[in-house]
Amino acid sequence: MASGSEVLRVAAVPDRGPAVFAVSTATLALASVFVAGRMYSRIRIVGRVSPDDYIICVAWLIAFFLTMTIDLGTTRGLGRHDADIAEHKKPGLRQCEYVFSVLYVGIHWLRAMPFRSMLLTMCGRTRL
Repeated sequence: MASGSEVLRVAAVPDRGPAVFAVSTATLALASVFVAGRMYSRIRIVGRVSPDDYIICVAWLIAFFLTMTIDLGTTRGLGRHDADIAEHKKPGLRQCEYVFSVLYVGIHWLRAMPFRSMLLTMCGRTRL
């Protein structure tokens, strides 16, 4: 059984996990609205989809998995100090951190691809 001081210590632990969860989920929701709006306008209004649209969809998919990794990490102690994370949750948190780092590199690589594709498309139509 926990003593009174241990209970007080656990209750006073700052946990930024709910804030991290809310911000990452809200950011994904906002990005989803913009990606859906772009795809709707490209398909319904413009009538054609270009390669940069496909790249944006792949980047959104990676962002979705990145957000899910962050949200899963908050259930395993993300947002707390390392000293305040239970020992049985640390391996799962480390796995989430690893997956996050792999996806983070991928999303930054894909971030510039639609712009490059768009510029190549524009340069192909322009005559010097």
